[in-house]
Amino acid sequence: MKDQTIIVTGGGSGLGKAICLGLAAEGAKVAILDIDPAAAGAVVAEIEASGGKAFSVIGDITTRDSAAGLVGAVIEKSGRVHGLCNCAGVYPRKPILEISDADWDFSFSVNVRGLYTSRSRPSPTCRPTVAGGSSTSPRSTPSRPIRRTPTMRR
Repeated sequence: MKDQTIIVTGGGSGLGKAICLGLAAEGAKVAILDIDPAAAGAVVAEIEASGGKAFSVIGDITTRDSAAGLVGAVIEKSGRVHGLCNCAGVYPRKPILEISDADWDFSFSVNVRGLYTSRSRPSPTCRPTVAGGSSTSPRSTPSRPIRRTPTMRR
């Protein structure tokens, strides 16, 4: 891992943040892709305070063009990408009957389309640089227990 550039989508919080901290502790240069500048910046500061290397790229992974631009920005900053860890994920924290179409569409865009866009067409300049690299997509949402909501009562 030493000095390898690893992209972590959703690295500003939760599972993504934990993975960023772990990768940095192993000597990786962590590229934190997140939609929240404050959260991503706080993780960069934490990594740098512990002697690690990290930088953030802020944006949206829900479309191919935006994902390509983000990965391109990582390559501009680091010259190469060795790995990708897709941790970006959202879920509306509402009872199911209160989830709007817009809530659901955004959740689907991040959780499903984001996996596809970050891998399928990261950037024309990225493909040659990821030879021998790897990609993973850990998910924490399925591990959460189903909570009883008013829509589940008898």
